[in-house]
Formats: sequence, structure tokens, C-alpha cells
Amino acid sequence: MKWICFFLYLLTLMLTAPAWAQSAAFASLEAPGPLDAGSEYSTIGEHSYYLHETEAGISIEQARQAFANGRFQASTTPVPGFGLTSHGAWLKFDVQNSTERAVTRRLTVKSAWLNYIDIYIIQHNQRVAHYKTGDARPLSSRQIDNRLFVFEHDFAPGTTAVYLRAQSHEPLVLPIAFSDTATAVKHDRNRSYGYGILYGIISGLLLFNLLIYISIRQQRYLFYVFYLSMYLFMDISYTGHGYLYLWQDASWWQQWSASTSVVLYATSGIFFALSFLKIKTFFPAIYSKTIRFCIFLCAMQLLFILLDMEKTSVAIALLYVMFFSVFTFYYAIISFNKGHNDAIYYLIATFATLIGAAVTVLSVLSLIPYTPLTFHAGEIAVAFDSILLSIALAEQIRRAQNEMLQAQKLARTDILTRLSNRLAFDEISGQIWNNAVQNDQDLCFLMLDIDHFKEINDNYGHHAGDMVLKTLSSILKKTVREGDVLVRWGGEEFAIILPQTSLQPAIKLAERIRKEIENLQIKTDGAIIKTTVSIGVSQKTDSTATIDELFSMADANLYKAKQGGRNAIYNTRGNNECPEK
Repeated sequence: MKWICFFLYLLTLMLTAPAWAQSAAFASLEAPGPLDAGSEYSTIGEHSYYLHETEAGISIEQARQAFANGRFQASTTPVPGFGLTSHGAWLKFDVQNSTERAVTRRLTVKSAWLNYIDIYIIQHNQRVAHYKTGDARPLSSRQIDNRLFVFEHDFAPGTTAVYLRAQSHEPLVLPIAFSDTATAVKHDRNRSYGYGILYGIISGLLLFNLLIYISIRQQRYLFYVFYLSMYLFMDISYTGHGYLYLWQDASWWQQWSASTSVVLYATSGIFFALSFLKIKTFFPAIYSKTIRFCIFLCAMQLLFILLDMEKTSVAIALLYVMFFSVFTFYYAIISFNKGHNDAIYYLIATFATLIGAAVTVLSVLSLIPYTPLTFHAGEIAVAFDSILLSIALAEQIRRAQNEMLQAQKLARTDILTRLSNRLAFDEISGQIWNNAVQNDQDLCFLMLDIDHFKEINDNYGHHAGDMVLKTLSSILKKTVREGDVLVRWGGEEFAIILPQTSLQPAIKLAERIRKEIENLQIKTDGAIIKTTVSIGVSQKTDSTATIDELFSMADANLYKAKQGGRNAIYNTRGNNECPEK
């Protein structure tokens, strides 16, 4: 448990430390150069200065004065990050247009969860434009209809200063791209394709598992559907898709959707983990404590909403999702140690999610290079997680179906002789009878009984009796034809139904069986046992109304064969086929 607590502490420190990633000495750094208006920049952090406010928000005039006084510091990372903070942060960069005409360029702020963004364009020491938007402002305030924060400006010849202020209760990171409109639209389209693939995978798995739940009603599949649904909810909340397409201009909900979705995502993930890993069965105390903890966190989130404590809500939600990731990984370990082999799927999937989430966090904090791959590592890991867990759930279905088929087979198989039993015979005989009646086909039935079987048990023991039954079963299986149905009827009785067989071939088969068994010598415990069988034969005729009547006739003929001296065959015509004595 110590390493888990340490990991939680480390991640908490990473997410809450304000701007510690940029705490190097700046005095020796060269001043950032301006952006070339004719070039494209995927990130502009290294061309910027920044100021992290430590008090109430300052105005653009105060920010310009602070820059003039040297209070801004040169950014050393492509994506400036300021951690969880209630204070705003300023970026200042210059755009150099070396041409003789204005150049239209687009700024794209790719953190879709920022509450407030203000951009001030300064030229010739005069403010020429002010653009403002953010999640706390209506969607209609955005200059361009987009899930991200996109600004377009015609940069005049010469040098233009740009001041950008951002503030958010979520982690304050500023990945900003600078390019022409066509390039920005192309990149936006490519991002849309990526999210289309991700959402397609998650939605397909969600629907697949929902159909499975509807079919078999196992709780873990419902929890998995809930888990995937909450992941989609969380992702569209953080990426801006929800605000753009689902709750437009509901800025109050947009501010709360992120932390609320994180809480619901973590809760649904924990409930699925508890069910999939069988924690209630293996560790009931851990299960009950985890459930109470989840209920408490959900109640706290509701309280935060009522008290308008957004920053606290975000911090607790992030800690909660870390708890979910680390402790469900721990649950998978202890479940696997208990012998639950399917937990290995969860271990691999959870480990991938932990790594992906860590890479994403490290990239937005500029501790590793910020690239589309590192930033979206968490989403890629979740897609892998979802596919792997769906495979695990499908494997559980396949195994359960095999076990069910095996159980059904065992329920229809005689344990001693490995022949079909009366239950299996009842299921197939009806179809055979219907085919014979509908197609006017011949049908015969043999009923066999081992002569003096009780004496064998009494004289040699039940083990010897079992050996006789198994030996006779082996002989019968070799003797009957393909298409005939052989069963152990019960006790020392066997039955054979003969589709498309008239009386004479049935009598010949019965006689072959009788002779095989008469000549048989069964060795058991030093003794040699000889035995015989009596056989009753019946044939379907125009007057035979049901298959039960056919069975009854064979049973009656069997009785007559025994009454006539045993080791005999009695058929439905009444003639007694006895061997010579």
C-alpha cells in the first residue's frame, strides 16, 4: 500500500503545483523571438513571455506595465502550464509581418475547458482589438463557431504585440497554435477524424455490451455500459464537443460538466471493477468500504455544486479519478492472487490507462515534449482499455456458454456408461417420430435388459456390475448403425430407436447384439462373468398412435422374452426368437 500512497501523492503534487515546471533560472535565457506571420507554429510557448497572477486579476494596462517593468518571464516550454490555480495567467508574444499588406492568421487555444480567455492586439502602442470568450461565457461570444477557442486577426505590416489572459478552475495549460486559416481548418478536421474514430470505437463497444446485457442480464455488462457512457460524457465535456453540440450557451453547466463527469466516470469505473473482479465475493469488507467511499464522493460533488465551490470540486474530482486508477489496479492484483484469472485482462488494461494518463499529464505540464501523441495518450489508452476489457467480457461469455453446453451435455449423459440418458432420448425421439409419421417411414424400437443382473451384483459386487454395464455399453456402441439412437434407459436396461428400419432388419440387429453379448466374457477381480440379454422389438404400424405406444409395445415384448426363458428376442408380431438351448 505504501507505493500506492506515494504514487497518489506524486500525481497530486504534479497536478496542483502552480508553474513549478517553469521554475528554472530565467536570467541566462535569451529573449523569445517574434512569430513570423508567414510561418506556421503548432505551439508558441517558446516565443512567449508569461506572468502568473498572484492576486486579483489585472487589466491589460497593468499587464503592459508589468511587462515594461520586467515582471514577465520568458517561457521555456512549448506549452506553458500553471497547474490548478484560481488566478489568471498572461502570455505576451509578438507577431512580425515583413510584407507590405495585412496577413490573416488564426490563433487556436487547444485547451477547451478554460473559463475565461481575453486576447488584446496592440499595434503602435495602441489597442486595436479585444477578443474574449471562454466556457464561463456563452458559446455565441466566440468569434468562430468551434469547440476550441479560435481567434482570427488581420496582422498589419510591422510588429504586433499580442497579450493573452486565461483563467480556469481546471488545470491551466495553454497549447496555442498559430497558422493560416486553411492550415488551421485542416488540423481541426484531422482532430475531428481522430475523435470520430475514438467515439466510434467506444460507442460500438457500448452498444455491443448493452445488447449482451439485454440478452443475458449479467450486472457486470450493465456497469461496463455505464462506464463507457461516462467516459464519453467526460471526454466531450473536456474537449468542448458537449458545449458545441449538446448544451450550447449553457455556460453554467459547461463549467460544472467537467468535474461532474470525472466523478461519474470514476464511480462507474469503480463499480465495474468491483463487479468484474468479484471483489464482493473475495473481499466483502473492501467492497462495502469502497461503495461507501463512492457514495460519499458523489454526495460531496453535489454539495460543491450547491455551494458553488468549483475549484474545490475540480481538485477533489482529479484526486478521485487518481484513486480510481490506482486502487482498481490494486484490486485487480489481489483478485488475481485469489485465483480470478480474468483479472489479468484488467491489470493490463489498467496499467495501460495509468501510463497513458501519466503521459498526458506530463505533456500538459511540459515535463515531456508536448505532441499530439503525448497529449492524446490518455484517450488512446482508454480505447485500448475498452477493447481489451470487451474482449475479456466476451471471453467470459464464451467460457460461460461452453460451461453451459458442457453442463447440458452432462445432464443428458449417463455418467457410468457415457451413453445418452433418458432425458436426451426424450428430446430427440419426438423429432424422429414426427419425421417417420410425416414421411410414412418405417420405425422400430429395441428394449434390452441384462438377464439376472441382480445376481451379478449380489455374487460379485456392484463394482463388477458396473463393469458389466460399461462393457455392454461398449459392445452396443460398436454394433448399432450410424443414425440409430442408443441410450441407457435406466438400471440394467438399454434402448435403441431405429429410424427408417423395418421389422426384419431390426430383428437381425437384435440377434447380432444378443449373440455378441452371449459370447462375451467379462474379467473382473479375478472372476470371469458371462451374461445374456433379453430383447423386446416393436414396429410402428398404421395403428400405432404415439411414440409412447411404440415404447410400450417393446417393453411388453421384452417382458414376454424374459417370461419365455431369457436370452431371447420377442418381436411385435408375437413370434419368439429364442436360441437353441
